[in-house]
Amino acid sequence: MQNIDGGPLYSNWLFLNDEDKPYGPLDSDKQLHDALMQALKELPSPVLTQFKDRPLPICTPYTFTHGDLNCQNILVKNGELAGILDWESAGYFPVWWEYAATSIGFTAEDAEWKALLRVRLSGYPNLNERGQALVDSLLGVEQAADVSPYSFYAFTYLQKNAAALESLGVEIEYIPVFLGGINVGSGNKPPWTLPAKAAYSKYDGKRAQKYFGHDFEVPSWFPILSLLPQRALTYIKKHHPSQTFSAAFQSCFETMWNGQLDISKPENLAKALGNVFSAQEVEKIITAAGTPEVKAELAATTERVVKELGAFGCPWFWVINGEGKGEPFFGSDRWHFMWEFLGLPFDDLKLRARI
Repeated sequence: MQNIDGGPLYSNWLFLNDEDKPYGPLDSDKQLHDALMQALKELPSPVLTQFKDRPLPICTPYTFTHGDLNCQNILVKNGELAGILDWESAGYFPVWWEYAATSIGFTAEDAEWKALLRVRLSGYPNLNERGQALVDSLLGVEQAADVSPYSFYAFTYLQKNAAALESLGVEIEYIPVFLGGINVGSGNKPPWTLPAKAAYSKYDGKRAQKYFGHDFEVPSWFPILSLLPQRALTYIKKHHPSQTFSAAFQSCFETMWNGQLDISKPENLAKALGNVFSAQEVEKIITAAGTPEVKAELAATTERVVKELGAFGCPWFWVINGEGKGEPFFGSDRWHFMWEFLGLPFDDLKLRARI
């Protein structure tokens, strides 16, 4: 991996922590992997460990390409490509490089045009399959760093109040999504990138646990790469009744947080699903989770909630009232706003004066 004259090159999308630092030339896939590890050194240590254990997709043939395609560098005239500018980042990159780069968006506009470029590139199997393998890993890092128990708290609250909501004519639908994809598509950043927010979460997490009736420690292996369970839940939702799907969702949450098991590992996900399905069904579900069809469905759902529902994090709610009007709500503590929007009877928090 080198520039056109055999020297070092730059990447302003992958080596995010050292974007102004030249890299290379790199003589092997291993050197590229090691350089990535160094550039991503500020990630939480469990995430780095997961990335270290995950080999890169096959990089050959190293291919000469632009290295920094963005909407400012592509010239279009009358709907046709007219030219490409700014070749200072060009060089010989892994064959999947440009495809993988299209999956990293830094703003909503950036993500939107890169999605169009990715469609053009996806017709080439090497670019699509190998690039997506890296994207799954990298976006999983972002997603794993950003995943929190707050979706579990929201799920617990809804399940606890499911009967009351049903009596009031409210229907609940749970939708598995890829949080890393939501972050990229919306331009959001994981909370660990802001030290003050990370420090605050230690206090807020304890308060939320107390309020929602939970008591668990953050596991030593957290955060995780949760693509496998999300894909499994995507398959379950499509092929099983809604009650079964909700039970599987709950079992995944409880196995991870209360059971302290990393459900990104197939054997632990099997234990979670085994509380709802037979051993034969569990095997079928986990196998299906690895198919291109299920992967594509989860990706499409994630893209839809960003573009159509405005999602920028989780838990995200799209609430439709009796007049057919829909509005978004974010977070596990917006219930009073939702109930008011739906016109439901509820008791708001009241402060008791000392007498």
